[in-house]
Amino acid sequence: MKIEFLYFKDCPGHESALALLEQILSDSYTAASIEKIEITTPELAIQHRFLGSPSIRINGKDIEGREKASEYGLKCRIYQDTWTGVPSEAMLCKALQEAE
Repeated sequence: MKIEFLYFKDCPGHESALALLEQILSDSYTAASIEKIEITTPELAIQHRFLGSPSIRINGKDIEGREKASEYGLKCRIYQDTWTGVPSEAMLCKALQEAE
């Protein structure tokens, strides 16, 4: 399983989202590792198909199912299930289960 965590340093939600992801993985997916990708420029945002910070992809698929090039950019992200920059535990667990 390939897990990518894309973020930019000044985003206030990325540390909480990463901690939640790491906790879920330590509880249930001990063999999984996270590739952390820091996005620092608009060009990198386009290159990495960055939908905002934080973004989590599992096996190349965004956990929220988004994938519009018009949304790529150096910005914070709001998850629709929590209306915050941190996805819900349920969303993360569902995405991980679907990737198995």
